[in-house]
Amino acid sequence: MVSATGTDTRSRRTRGPRDVPVRMVLYPGGSHLFLLDGRPSHREDHFRRPVEWIITYADR
Repeated sequence: MVSATGTDTRSRRTRGPRDVPVRMVLYPGGSHLFLLDGRPSHREDHFRRPVEWIITYADR
């Protein structure tokens, strides 16, 4: 997963080298320090996504 900030709110999907989904997530209006001072919903989402990915794909 790739997290980024910017104005493009689309989620980009592709496949990684092990044929598991890779997703780039953009957090609109965020800065490079969004983990410290960004919207709580963005910070929560940033930490939730990797956990869900690991639960889903770690056993592959």
